[in-house]
Amino acid sequence: MPTVAPIRVQVRGQTKWQVSMPKRLAVAIGVPRKRFFFDSRADAQKKADELNDDLLGRAAEWSGLNLEQQSSVLRCLHRLGGDVNQLERAVDFFLTHDRPGEEKKLGEAIAICIKEKERTGKSRRYVKQLGYALASFSAGRRDMLCSEISTKEIEDWLHGNEWGPKTQKGNLIDLRTFLNFCIRREWLKRDPTKGIEPIILAPKPPQIFTPDQARDIMFAAQKHQPTLVPYFALAMFCGIRPAEIFRLRWPNIYVDRGFVEVESTKAKTKRRRLVTISENCKAWLKLKGDLPVIDFQDRFEDVRKRAGFVDNWPQNAMRHSFCSYHLAMHQNAALTASEAGHSQDQLFRDYRELVTKADAEKFWGIYPAVSQ
Repeated sequence: MPTVAPIRVQVRGQTKWQVSMPKRLAVAIGVPRKRFFFDSRADAQKKADELNDDLLGRAAEWSGLNLEQQSSVLRCLHRLGGDVNQLERAVDFFLTHDRPGEEKKLGEAIAICIKEKERTGKSRRYVKQLGYALASFSAGRRDMLCSEISTKEIEDWLHGNEWGPKTQKGNLIDLRTFLNFCIRREWLKRDPTKGIEPIILAPKPPQIFTPDQARDIMFAAQKHQPTLVPYFALAMFCGIRPAEIFRLRWPNIYVDRGFVEVESTKAKTKRRRLVTISENCKAWLKLKGDLPVIDFQDRFEDVRKRAGFVDNWPQNAMRHSFCSYHLAMHQNAALTASEAGHSQDQLFRDYRELVTKADAEKFWGIYPAVSQ
């Protein structure tokens, strides 16, 4: 039975044949409702047949969709209050603003991102940590398209693994790094982490060793793990980061000239810096030892326990100790920041008035137990 049929009407006293799509049907399929007028029924029927053919084609397209596609269209229409015109505008906006340049599966995109970070010279430690975070996020999602990643999925991942705030913040930073990589590759249009509430960490003062604790550590290394002395000396009295020390070699250590060269390729900040070797540190470095550091972990644990730190070794405490005692000794934030390789603002925030001048003098007076 045809949906559109000609009807006879009077227009300004003349008999005409009108053809138009029923209003409810026009609204349902999202087309403007137009009226067409003809002098003869035959011409009107021809137009009606054209409209009916169009409707049959649309019906065939709809029946050609699978159940999932039909359900998706109906859900979208329902979310827009049944307004077909709103649905059309939403699709137009997506095609103009949000549609990615290329569809890429999450697992494949992560592999490309990791290889690119390695190729561009990112540190092994950085790439490894990034890989851990992305492997966690992609578990069960590797076949998902990057463009399908939602804010809710990220929130469920962050808060569904019983992580503490610090781990959540670190993983969110790593995920955001990946998502920005996807945006640059046009696999994603917008960063879905933008809608996530910031994770605030309560500030904690850095933990440092007392002069007596620092002495115990250095003496334990000298007596029980003498080849590890350069590691502890460079960390404690030069403030060099552990990852940077692992990249140093003896040609980087200029004991007689009084400085350590941390090359740009070995520095966390990728900026070359020269770190002054204090007089007591010179004495420790003259004992020699392993550079590069080898067989580290078990020997480090041995020194730690012999120095009295069974299970309470503060994170980055040797570097924090260096910054604190250096600032207290020299009263020059710019100098300490330059030696440590970080910002002057951080120094004032974390280390100002943390230790006394007297304690600083004790710290810089720690020398090997026996001169060699």
